[in-house]
Amino acid sequence: MKYLGFMCALAACGTQPTSFDLGPRDAAVDRALTATDRDGDGLDDTEELAIARDYLPFLSIGGDEMCPTSGLVVRVTPAEIVGLVRVRYGWIFDRDCDVGTRGVVGGFGLLVDPSRAAPDGIVSLRSVSRPDSFCQALSTCGQCPGQLACETRLGRPTLWASVNRHAIYANRSLSCLQSGACVALCENAATSAAPPLVNVGEPDAPLVRDLTDDGFISAANGWQSTELFHYDPFGGQPFGDGPSLRTVLDDPQRSDPPGC
Repeated sequence: MKYLGFMCALAACGTQPTSFDLGPRDAAVDRALTATDRDGDGLDDTEELAIARDYLPFLSIGGDEMCPTSGLVVRVTPAEIVGLVRVRYGWIFDRDCDVGTRGVVGGFGLLVDPSRAAPDGIVSLRSVSRPDSFCQALSTCGQCPGQLACETRLGRPTLWASVNRHAIYANRSLSCLQSGACVALCENAATSAAPPLVNVGEPDAPLVRDLTDDGFISAANGWQSTELFHYDPFGGQPFGDGPSLRTVLDDPQRSDPPGC
């Protein structure tokens, strides 16, 4: 299977499409850990990271944002639909600059067809803003019959992080309309945000156990909320004042968009 990585395409680097042999897989089957598949899900770890980067949607953070420090933790898993892949992202922020929350968690998931070049290979997308709160909201879009088409910027499906609160929404014109205590302001950015990204593996075979020791959440990367340092992404502990990252990465009801 082949696809064109959009990061390379944007840079006009001229390399050839990357070939991934996903093959027929049963996502429910436990697989042996190997040097190239350390989380045992049947996908090469290098392939997982490449898929997560290449199919990443446009991330819109408004120009008025005062607390932009963030990162993406990702879990990449063969889908129950043969040949497709589920990519679950936790978009985490150091803090918000509105109500003073330390540690903000949002999430989004993709169903990807790696045989199709990005972004066309994004079959469907779902985002969850403010998980486990009164303001939680899900938004879904995609290419399947009956699905709402994803709103795009620069030709890519887009996600908006609301200004200073970092609630994550797809389809700004319909979803980013919460008010009162859940008020959200979403702005169109000229360029996509590019937070650091780390593949954390699977809950039973994590690739990362400490986001600070791994060089991800650190003062050097702009993180100021020291209570977030040395966080285990699958440990089940709250991420600062928010829910656990495992809540986002291991919950198909909220993280997995439907297939066709």
